[in-house]
Amino acid sequence: MLLDHVGLVFGKLDGWGIIGDATYLRGFGRIAFPLFAFCLVNGFYKSKNLNLYIKRILIFATISQIPFSLALYTVNLMKLTDSESLNLISCNGFLIIIPICLSLGYLVVQNFNYKSNCLYLFLALIVSGISLKVNGMWVLYSGSLNVFYTLALGLLTLQAVEKLRFHTDMRFYQKVLTVALILLGLAYIGTRSDYGIPGIILILGLYFSKSSITREIMVVCIWGLVFYGIIIGNFYNAIFSCASALIILMYNRKKGPSIKYLFYIFYPLHLFLLGLMNIIFRL
Repeated sequence: MLLDHVGLVFGKLDGWGIIGDATYLRGFGRIAFPLFAFCLVNGFYKSKNLNLYIKRILIFATISQIPFSLALYTVNLMKLTDSESLNLISCNGFLIIIPICLSLGYLVVQNFNYKSNCLYLFLALIVSGISLKVNGMWVLYSGSLNVFYTLALGLLTLQAVEKLRFHTDMRFYQKVLTVALILLGLAYIGTRSDYGIPGIILILGLYFSKSSITREIMVVCIWGLVFYGIIIGNFYNAIFSCASALIILMYNRKKGPSIKYLFYIFYPLHLFLLGLMNIIFRL
């Protein structure tokens, strides 16, 4: 992930052009997301407190959006022009966010009894709709959301699927509403978040193949070949994405060192540092 972001910011394909095209760094970065998705599904099954797990993901989705925008929004990787406005704030689709918040809040409270998560869900969605430019730098950009939004939506989708599959006490209207709200979340968040709807598909694929390591490996490889190779047309990245299956294959199904907060903190921290470098290069 770090190599990928360094390649994006400092490579010449999209960034400042200091380290060449950085294709190899961006390729290595394709290994990361399948591992995130795999760990997320394992966490869904093994977490002792799923409520806290979802809350944590939502908190870091909100925290990470500013450093994500500073570091990776394409406009921030270009020199400031004389004709460019220095300050701007907009709330893209803000009137749409409120009913989405209320709807997803209903889903969380009524179907999953996660009342305490509604505030964090609301804050994450509010931040996802604000674009803010200060002194020539986009501090928040609502058109592109960080990977924690994808992971949060993935968890909520898994919860919905689990509820629909195994909780037969749900009334028909509740099932219809649950499906509708998840589709609404996919439309609002999944189309703008890092890896987006293809990322949710991978998470669902790993969820349904959880009982077999062979099927998990097949899901990861098929996803990598289809998403990167066929849809994007980059088989170089597809090969690296499939390489994550080798790491998954080494998983012994035992709990490892308790370093979960290392990733949570590292993600926004390294993006913030890259964002500071963007500010230095751009001004």
